Amino acid sequence: MSLFLRPGVKPKVLLLSAHTDDCELGMGATIARLMRLGCDIQWLTFCNAWQSLPEGFDKDVLLREQIAAAAAYGIPEENVEILDIPVRHFPQYRQDILEALVAKGRAFQPDLVFCPSLQDRHQDHLTLAQEAERAFKRKTLLGYILPWNISAEIRTCFIEVDQSDLDTQVKALSCYDSQAHRQYFQQDALATMLKANGFKSGYTLAEAFETIRLNAPL
Repeated sequence: MSLFLRPGVKPKVLLLSAHTDDCELGMGATIARLMRLGCDIQWLTFCNAWQSLPEGFDKDVLLREQIAAAAAYGIPEENVEILDIPVRHFPQYRQDILEALVAKGRAFQPDLVFCPSLQDRHQDHLTLAQEAERAFKRKTLLGYILPWNISAEIRTCFIEVDQSDLDTQVKALSCYDSQAHRQYFQQDALATMLKANGFKSGYTLAEAFETIRLNAPL
């Protein structure tokens, strides 16, 4: 992380989610660490996936859950933007997605951008990653890894996190009552992934990323 931290400069970080819970699952502990380091974070989500909700939840529940999850990290609601691209139809909306990314990039001028991995098999995640690569040609771009969607070994960047960061990630994910039934939301699964990444990288706990582009000031 020291590559992105310069004396007197508050790094600007842009988080890109296809769906409302993607970043919390793929890099939730890293978000906590970025906040601890004083980064200026903005979050752009493209779909709240209300069509995939279990019975009994209203259409807007995922919107409220992501705002609550952001608050758990200390990210204010005004820094979170949630669009309404239809779930599982991102390939049909490539131009809309690209234009939204370009507009956000011009307005925010991020130093560091996180998006899904380019190896992610989910069509929404892959489309967002491909368009992010187009939109941020001169920015450092790291792809967070959702291992249930990826078969190849692509971990080329590791970010050290600590137990407090994991605890914050768990707190943020606990805001998603509508998704609590999913296996990958369980605390033991998250801890296992961070420990495995730590074993590979020499840290106690770490999150792993695909290095899509590295353009970091020293």
